[in-house]
Amino acid sequence: REGAKVGNGALSKVRLYVVSDSNHFAAARTALSHTGATIVQIDPAKPIPQRQERLDKYLSHDPTND
Repeated sequence: REGAKVGNGALSKVRLYVVSDSNHFAAARTALSHTGATIVQIDPAKPIPQRQERLDKYLSHDPTND
């Protein structure tokens, strides 16, 4: 419903992340296609890969030093 409020091509310079499982993503993409946005799926059932150096930094963080 919210996508219908957006004008044609109004989001042509936008990357829009949609959190949706694969069963519902096609409908979301269709509902937003007129906006011109690049639609990217984030499937909540799949982990988001992290760079090893980012994980190392996170895992080595000592909150007592904050």
